[in-house]
Amino acid sequence: MDSIERRGRVRTFLLGSAVGASAAIAAISTVRSIATGVLPPIANYANKDPACDLDFVAGKARETPVGLALVNAFGFGGHCVSVAFSRV
Repeated sequence: MDSIERRGRVRTFLLGSAVGASAAIAAISTVRSIATGVLPPIANYANKDPACDLDFVAGKARETPVGLALVNAFGFGGHCVSVAFSRV
């Protein structure tokens, strides 16, 4: 596992257990992805649906320029927020 893949996996797994801090961790991870140009992989994604043409980052992190990203956070009691981040 190379260092880029390791960073991506660590951030992905942290999001699943942080409950109330998940939105903050997702925001930090998103800003880091914009700054470094590295997208972390999706956890537990094994089989691509051939009917779905979305480009998921699966298996290992991907280096690519990131200029704009959106974080959606859903909390208990219907509290929801979306925040957009962009490169300056």
